[in-house]
Amino acid sequence: MGQLGRKVANAFANTLILFVVLIVGLLGLEFASRGLFLLPTKTLFLDADENVINIYSSPTQLIPDISYRQVSPDFDVLTRIGPMGLRGPEPKSDPEIIFLGDSFTFGQGLEENQTFPAIFCAEMNAVCANLGLSGTGTFAQASILENWLEKEDWRPTEVKHFVFAMSSAIAGGNDLFDTVVEINTAQVEGYDAAAKVPGRGGGVDGTLRAIASFRGWVLINSNLARIGMLQFGPTLRAWFSPGTSQLDLADGIEAMNSQIERVHALSEARGFRYTIYVIHPMQDLIRGSHDQTADAVRQAADGFAPVIDTAPALLDDPANFYFPYDGHINAEGARRIAKFLLNQD
Repeated sequence: MGQLGRKVANAFANTLILFVVLIVGLLGLEFASRGLFLLPTKTLFLDADENVINIYSSPTQLIPDISYRQVSPDFDVLTRIGPMGLRGPEPKSDPEIIFLGDSFTFGQGLEENQTFPAIFCAEMNAVCANLGLSGTGTFAQASILENWLEKEDWRPTEVKHFVFAMSSAIAGGNDLFDTVVEINTAQVEGYDAAAKVPGRGGGVDGTLRAIASFRGWVLINSNLARIGMLQFGPTLRAWFSPGTSQLDLADGIEAMNSQIERVHALSEARGFRYTIYVIHPMQDLIRGSHDQTADAVRQAADGFAPVIDTAPALLDDPANFYFPYDGHINAEGARRIAKFLLNQD
């Protein structure tokens, strides 16, 4: 073997040794992290005996009179569901204001008095109902509202509909894309419905989808990766949220439009004001694409309801107003949105 051959062989051997040392080191850190700081893989709902529980009595209602813990790498909070099967504020009489939306409106990761519906209604001294339900898109939310108005014969003054959306990427829970799935399946799914998204994009979008899918697999299987996500979640979400195509977006706008029209018809029949508020994922604000998202929701509203963008409440430092791992707004983010709503009213 010549001198060049020996150099190549040595370089290969050194690289192999370095690779093995790196793998062994990472495995050591992985097992050490599990012993020192084990994190759950996702948000779990746990009873007093630490068992994972179902909290839904039906697609439109939670199990009445239960208490459970919401546990994730970001939080561990006690949650109470009232006798009607709603998260507070739960009305004792005909509600003046109904809050409609998904887990952001429900208040995932937040205590009872930390959600923006609770803060707003306490400040306004108003009788309110929080119909926010995790994992729902606009189709499910319209169905939930129809169900409660018919069942209780409520005559609210206003329905505040909080649409969680991002036009430039498929974020988990994105109403622009979840609504397509809900309409196509003609049923309301449970908590995991937000994981189901249409996927017709290719090219870069397809690459980002693959990266996001791989990221999800890594987070499920690696506690060390979960610790990293807890520390760098906002940056990772901004970089690697899977993109969407114009065709996907057009479908989402059309689907959302049909459901907004449903709620508008209810508003005319029941005589309540109907207002849509846009809630953004953190990466939409960090990327600076929030204006395009608000425009997409306005296209979907098509004059059936005014659309108000909540982005100004969180734009000064978005990463500090969301849970880095879970991605929902934290207590300060909810307080900011409640203050924004109070100023609007």
